Amino acid sequence: MVRGLLTLALLALTLGCGREQEAAELKKYVEAIQGLDSYSRRVQAEILRFDDPTQEITNADIVAAFDLLTEYQSAVAAVTPPTTSTGGNTHELFVRSFDGAMGLASDEKGDTNRRRHSAAIGLRNLRKRLKDRVYPTFNLLMTRLKMTGEGNELTWPDE
Repeated sequence: MVRGLLTLALLALTLGCGREQEAAELKKYVEAIQGLDSYSRRVQAEILRFDDPTQEITNADIVAAFDLLTEYQSAVAAVTPPTTSTGGNTHELFVRSFDGAMGLASDEKGDTNRRRHSAAIGLRNLRKRLKDRVYPTFNLLMTRLKMTGEGNELTWPDE
């Protein structure tokens, strides 16, 4: 009887410490991603710029958009992912989202106008994946750990 209670107490203590460690790890990860918010703001600005028909877009602008995606992807990949399966898988989705965006944005055959629209499609696809899939998953993980509030939330910059 005493052995069973001791085992149960030890299990409860282990699970409690695990959640605290998971919360600290997730908090550190979210803070690192929030530190990359300048990239999200730049992507949003490029989307608005590429979608504006009055803007003159050159090949150099299109190349700069690809460079932005590459830089952003490298910065996200450099962040240490959470060790939980959901957190780690969502981090991998975060990194892979850039490959999908660059695949949609690449159009080497078309003229500048066509390439501009392809780049805008890729940028919008990245925004959609992050805003609709990646950020909500991390926000849900934070909510499950009872870590709510503005500082514990990933959001896409306002349009």
